[in-house]
Amino acid sequence: MGLYYDPKEPAIVPDAFLSLGVEQRKSHRGRLSYVLWEENYIVP
Repeated sequence: MGLYYDPKEPAIVPDAFLSLGVEQRKSHRGRLSYVLWEENYIVP
């Protein structure tokens, strides 16, 4: 996911997001995706 704040500058692409209040899913592969409608619309 890229964050754009100025179209003349390159996007900021973070390595991780922190989402407070979201249940941690335990899997050997980790969480492969984060979609709002599956996370009660909690924004990372």
